[in-house]
Amino acid sequence: MVPTGFELGALLVVALAAGIMGYALGRLTGRRAERRHWERRIAGAARGLDHTRGIIRRALEKDAKR
Repeated sequence: MVPTGFELGALLVVALAAGIMGYALGRLTGRRAERRHWERRIAGAARGLDHTRGIIRRALEKDAKR
């Protein structure tokens, strides 16, 4: 069976819609992954900063007790 003009057009529309949806989902997923990456990086830096603050605070307390 040879596709007629209408069937071929419908097939192209479906293929185009699937391509657009795939592109949109890829962009959405990429943005979400990038946001998570930066959230983890910032959280890690904050933990490191809290750890450093604790070290400095304990050192100052030790020095004040001398």
